[in-house]
Amino acid sequence: MNVTRKDLDQLNAVLTVHIEAADYADQYDKELRHTRGKIEMPGFRKGMVPKGLVEKLYGTSIKAQVVNKLISDALYDYITNEKLDILGEPLANESDDQPKIDFEHDKDFDLLFDIALNPAIELNYDVEIPMYDIEVNDSMIDEEVARLCQNYGNYSTPEAAAEDDVVRGVVAEVVGENAIVNEHAVISVNHIKDEEQRKLFIGAKKDDVITFNPKKAMQNEAEIASFLGKSEEDIKDNDHDFTFTVTEISRYAAAEVGKELFDKIYGPDVIADEAAFRARIAEDMKKQLAADEAYRFEIDAREAIMAQIKDVAMPEAFIRRLLKEKNEDMTDEKLDKEMPEILNMLRWQVVENIIADKHELRVTEEDVMVQAKDFIRMQLRNYGLANADDKLVEEFAQKSMERKEDRERFQTRAKDIKIFDALKQDVKLKPTPISLADFNKLFETKEQTQE
Repeated sequence: MNVTRKDLDQLNAVLTVHIEAADYADQYDKELRHTRGKIEMPGFRKGMVPKGLVEKLYGTSIKAQVVNKLISDALYDYITNEKLDILGEPLANESDDQPKIDFEHDKDFDLLFDIALNPAIELNYDVEIPMYDIEVNDSMIDEEVARLCQNYGNYSTPEAAAEDDVVRGVVAEVVGENAIVNEHAVISVNHIKDEEQRKLFIGAKKDDVITFNPKKAMQNEAEIASFLGKSEEDIKDNDHDFTFTVTEISRYAAAEVGKELFDKIYGPDVIADEAAFRARIAEDMKKQLAADEAYRFEIDAREAIMAQIKDVAMPEAFIRRLLKEKNEDMTDEKLDKEMPEILNMLRWQVVENIIADKHELRVTEEDVMVQAKDFIRMQLRNYGLANADDKLVEEFAQKSMERKEDRERFQTRAKDIKIFDALKQDVKLKPTPISLADFNKLFETKEQTQE
């Protein structure tokens, strides 16, 4: 067995795999014996069908199976041993030079395979990339304090309704047959659009009966239908008065800054006073902003590197063919539209490989788990669990890792972090303090440029 290579240009080559009968004879006989042992045929005991008959019936398919496996192994071994940096995988050559295969009669085989080589790229690390440091100021801390106070507030049941209260009760249509009644009606006083109708609820007490018109009071038919417990079709032409018998008044009050709030958010006795509370908020905000700073560095670093290689030639014809073979829905029109982005993605993959080889990077299971835990912590924070127990985070992360799409996303993120952390060691970093407002403008400018 022999594999030879013929370069067509710097990016494309043809591999010829030559296989002789001696290369597959032993494996062919082994598979033939295995097949013979499983065959049941009238007139013969199981496994005792004559070898010649088995070979006549199954020899061609067995030879094809063995030879194809040998070809696949030969290609893999050659690419590995020669350390070829190929793009995708070998494709069967479609030229007239490809020999016709006759597994029934041929003993020796020559097969041609096209391969595409990634371009040789020399990166220039002598570039300066801003490393943004977002400033956390008092105004940002004040906003976060207000948000936390709002999130950790409490409900009370005042004697009389005010403009920001929620009123529950029984609503009943005043006139008409089959009068509409909803015993579980809920209305927010400040959502009542008509001022005169809104005044009817302000000052109302438990068991008070208010007569009002929902059509005048509310914003739209969907809101009215929900309030009355009916479909929009049921109340489409309803312009009647209704009574509302108050059963409960709820008022939400933001939490006060103090020990009770500190303990709710961070646990008992973790935060001593307001100064420590604000310092902890600043620390947490800085950690969250660090992810945004890293994301911006990735954008700027990628753009700086891609500017160097944007015109590097790629084996486009091979890529088009590979994508069409792998995706039967892929059309030439779609490829024409998406090819520039695909080529840039593949160029960046070459860059990633260069950086990974230079720094001997490897993504471990521990790296992937770190990303899974970070993702879970972010989700839990969104649900108000700012300091979730490590055991809970571990449990959710393990479950998330069992989902293939999640695991792949965590692996990709772990790889990206290693790539860009390594890149920080090679390029020139420019520390750049910046306000959050100005930092956000960086993305607005980018979007406007793309438009």
